[in-house]
Amino acid sequence: MYTQCPNCEAIFRLQHAHLRAAGGHVRCSQCQHTFNAAKQRVEKLPDEDELHAAEAALAQNKPKSTHTGSFFKFLLALLLALLLLAQYYWYTQADNVLQHQELRPWLDKGCAYIPVCRLPMTRNIKAFHTEKHDFAAHESQTDVSTLHLVFSNQATFPQAYPRIDIQIEDRNQQVLAVRHLMPRDYLPDGLEFGQMQASEQRHLKLDFNNIVPKMHSFAYHIDYQ
Repeated sequence: MYTQCPNCEAIFRLQHAHLRAAGGHVRCSQCQHTFNAAKQRVEKLPDEDELHAAEAALAQNKPKSTHTGSFFKFLLALLLALLLLAQYYWYTQADNVLQHQELRPWLDKGCAYIPVCRLPMTRNIKAFHTEKHDFAAHESQTDVSTLHLVFSNQATFPQAYPRIDIQIEDRNQQVLAVRHLMPRDYLPDGLEFGQMQASEQRHLKLDFNNIVPKMHSFAYHIDYQ
């Protein structure tokens, strides 16, 4: 007699003696499924034409290859990785992107169409340059020294006026005085919240009370923040 596994549909030939010894139950050698062989008895083996028809039907109903699903999973993972990379790049290079002379106009145009979009003011501290400077005695006051400073914005775009840090040192390079000048401290009223245009120069005249005699003869440093 023949029996067919209900799990994988494999067909086996059994002897009645084997079937009686197993109490009617057998284990499929293909998928290890245990079943009642008597209930799954097959009267005859299918001929070759029937086998081909069954294989064709099985091929039509066979699930599609998982390669397509794997490809979409890979594509999703790649897009996620690119998104994380873009976020990291924006976090670390946002200032450079906002200051890019070719990209910034396009970013401004795109932002104009988004109601909640507010791009930070373009900023490049390194673009502020000291054109001229002279630390000299005051014209009339003996206890005052005067710093004449001309600085410019060499960026290709307007940007907010910088904070100017001035540090005066003695001959032993010991700091005598430090002065932090905000835009409101050196600009006329109404300009402190404005922008310094590209290639613009500004001349400042700054007075310092002498901490030591002839302080104007000491070394000094000018930085922009």
